[in-house]
Amino acid sequence: MKITKTLKTLLFAVAFLSGTLMYAQEVTGGVSEKELTSYANTLQELQTLNQNSQAELFKKIQDAGLSPDKFQQLHFAMQDETAKADLSKEDKEAYKRISDDIQKMQPVFQQRMEALIKEHGFNLDRFEEIAKEVRDNPELAKKLQALLVG
Repeated sequence: MKITKTLKTLLFAVAFLSGTLMYAQEVTGGVSEKELTSYANTLQELQTLNQNSQAELFKKIQDAGLSPDKFQQLHFAMQDETAKADLSKEDKEAYKRISDDIQKMQPVFQQRMEALIKEHGFNLDRFEEIAKEVRDNPELAKKLQALLVG
C-alpha cells in the first residue's frame, strides 16, 4: 500500500513536471533555454567563420590584382551581354579565375559550417527549425538577442 501511494505521488510529480516543461517550451516556441544558448554560441562561431571565409575571398581577389569593388563591377558586367562585350580579355580572365576559386571554396565553407553546427550538438534540420522559431517568435528573438549581446 505504501509503495502504491509513493508510486502515485511519483507519477503525479512526473506528470506535473512534464506539463510544466511542455508549457515552458511552448512559451519559447519549442526551444529550450539550453538549446537557445547553444544556438547563440553556434551563431557567433558561424559569424567568425564567415568573416574568415570573406577574408580568404578578398585575398584571392587582391591576389588576382583586383579590388573587391572592381570584382563586383566585373560580376555585374558578366551578367549583361552588352557590358560583357566591352570587357577586356584580361578582366574576363581574372573574373573567371576568381569565380572558379569561389566555386571551389563554397563546398569547403559549407562543410565547415555543417561541422561547426554538429560540434554544438545540432543536426542541420534542428538548427533550421530553431532559426524558423526565432524568426516567427518575437519573444524568442529577444532572448536570442540578449544572449548574443550579453
